[in-house]
Amino acid sequence: MALFGFLVAPPAMLVLRKLVKRIKGLAHNQFTGTADILETMQESLQGIRTVKAFTLELTMRDRIDASIAAVERQRQQDGAGFQSLEPVDGDARRFRDRGRIDVWRL
Repeated sequence: MALFGFLVAPPAMLVLRKLVKRIKGLAHNQFTGTADILETMQESLQGIRTVKAFTLELTMRDRIDASIAAVERQRQQDGAGFQSLEPVDGDARRFRDRGRIDVWRL
C-alpha cells in the first residue's frame, strides 16, 4: 500500500489536476459563449424600436450569427479534445481493474 501511495498516487493526482483544469476551462468557455448569445438577444429585444429605426436588423443578425458560430466552433474543438482522452481513460480503467483483481487474489 505504501508503495502504491508513493509511486502511483502522485502521477494520478497530476493527471487528475490537469483534467480538472481543462474541464473548468471548457465550462467557462461554454458559459461565456452562451452569455454572449443571450446578451445579443436581450439587447435586440429591449431596443427593438431603435433597431427598427436605424435599420440595424442585418447588423444584429450578423452579430448573433457570429456569436452562435463561435460557440459551435468552440464546442466542436472541445469535443475533439475529449475524444483524444478516450485511450487514457480506457487504460486507467484497465489498470484499476487489474489492481482490484490482484488485491482480491492476495
